[in-house]
Amino acid sequence: MKLINKTGAQIAAEGQVIMPMAKPKPIHSELAAERESYEWLEINGPHFFEAVNADFEAGCTPEEIASCILRTTCRPDIATRCRLAARYLQRQAQ
Repeated sequence: MKLINKTGAQIAAEGQVIMPMAKPKPIHSELAAERESYEWLEINGPHFFEAVNADFEAGCTPEEIASCILRTTCRPDIATRCRLAARYLQRQAQ
């Protein structure tokens, strides 16, 4: 019989806590989505593309950029694209 504590960790018969292994993040999928959004904006939303680049260079975070886009356009799809594109820029700057 397995004993599970409040955090979801398994407790061995000896009383030792066995922590569950964390699943690896799908980093390649994230990178692909960010790059795809960056390239999509360049072709399909050049005004947003320029704005994301300018705001990122001015020191805005991806979340701040997305929040501004959502507030001004009420378009969550474009805000998400802009956030992902800004994350792409953030990774490229590292």
